Amino acid sequence: MAKIHVSGKIAKLHSGDAEAIYTGRFIDILELPKIEDLGIYCNNNDDCSRKLLKTYDILVRYLKQNFHRDALENVYKSFPKINSKYIHIILHEYVHWSMLSGTKTAAIIEQISWKERIDNMYFTYLYYNKINLGRIVNRNFARIDKADVIGEGLDENETGKILKEVKNLIDDFSKDKKSLYSFLHVIKNFKILATIGSIISVIIEPATWSIVENQDYFNKYLNAYFGDSEVRKKYATSIYKECLEIINNKNNAHREIIDKVRKSLNSIDIISEIIKMDNNSNDEDYLEKILNSLYNNFVYSKENSAQLNLSFNKDILPGLILAYSKEPFGKEKIDLITNTIANDWNVLNYVIKSIFKLKAELSADNLPSICGNMIYHGQIIGGCYNPDIGITGRKVVKRPFGSFEELVGNITLSLKPSLLLAFYYSYSYNDYYTIISKISERLKYDNLDFTKVAIDEVSNLNINPNEMQDIFNFYEEYMEKENLEEASKSISAFLIYWAYLTLRLGNKNPLRSLGSRHGIFLF
Repeated sequence: MAKIHVSGKIAKLHSGDAEAIYTGRFIDILELPKIEDLGIYCNNNDDCSRKLLKTYDILVRYLKQNFHRDALENVYKSFPKINSKYIHIILHEYVHWSMLSGTKTAAIIEQISWKERIDNMYFTYLYYNKINLGRIVNRNFARIDKADVIGEGLDENETGKILKEVKNLIDDFSKDKKSLYSFLHVIKNFKILATIGSIISVIIEPATWSIVENQDYFNKYLNAYFGDSEVRKKYATSIYKECLEIINNKNNAHREIIDKVRKSLNSIDIISEIIKMDNNSNDEDYLEKILNSLYNNFVYSKENSAQLNLSFNKDILPGLILAYSKEPFGKEKIDLITNTIANDWNVLNYVIKSIFKLKAELSADNLPSICGNMIYHGQIIGGCYNPDIGITGRKVVKRPFGSFEELVGNITLSLKPSLLLAFYYSYSYNDYYTIISKISERLKYDNLDFTKVAIDEVSNLNINPNEMQDIFNFYEEYMEKENLEEASKSISAFLIYWAYLTLRLGNKNPLRSLGSRHGIFLF
């Protein structure tokens, strides 16, 4: 696949510009409200977390039930105790969800998101079998039986000493053929989801702006989102103008816009188009072909409602099993998941009881999961609310594991965010610094200087940025040509970076919570 295309929004998520992010499966509120902003009264961290997430869920359910012409104004009147800023944030992201849910593109995102989770779990499982931090450091820092970090992060000197032993193990692990092929699927998923996001945002973002924002917002954010590609910028502008034309001339305009976006996203086989784009000598030329098709399907769609898949989750598991049957080590991945579930009665019992009531989060008859945090007595508290299973995160979880990945170990959840940070570290120091600075701001509540760790200390590791960049540019080519020596160099550079952050951050690792927001966007 061609060089990864990461939307300009990604680098700004933690710079303070973005208030929330829609991943395709989650609405993630990045702003940190105070308790009084949400009209909540609570007594302790768990109580506040529950009430925060329940408030967000109630708001989303209201939008689902009352999304008619007057809903944009009525929603503010219906929740007078909530600061209008946070209502607006959720409304904006909910419109994103309503445009994508139930479409063919949504089904693909759902399936690849689950594949990404399983592939990341398998890779972490292999990695931890070789680099077991419970044995290398001690049992107080990490478990031996699974990839769980349970202790506080090590200091800089101790980490330096441990890393020498870890580096030798990483060198061996990076030369193992199974490890290299397992990472190939990790990086493919990463790039596919990022590419999907960069394509469909061209229609979803401007259409949403036309409904819930104004011209000033469009002028401010057009370049921030699409300035890295003249083709994407051109079609985003055209979509926005078409939406304004609908708003100025029709009743119930926002419903028509949403239906038009859905029809457009329902008309494309996004994976086939990405594969064709990858095989095309000029990415931008083929990108224009894809966006022109989406644009025409939006403009010329008929007025009847989009035909949506109300519950496509029944297709996801068979599709995944079929995909794994065609790839190396696919059976081992399925065996890992089934054995991990079967070996713990509490987990097995929960899965048996839950599996028949779960819906795909992107099916049209469901609701999006919503995540958020707030400041309470100088601490950040919160989590996620899943419409199928309720609240997850920290002590309020009502199931035998926090996130699915934790069946293998919580280190899994830091893999994808670490990949994105590695991407910026190797490509753009300014964007890397921006993201790290914002994450550091949140970690001040845990008395951890993440800027020092991820910038000052990482720069002393002597990681070759070009080698780490290769995992995004050439890793697939290396593996196709069985150039395992170069593939080994690039994966080794990343694994040293990932291991260092894991050792230094310990159980306060903020990347794990970011990694639980699965989907097209990476943070």
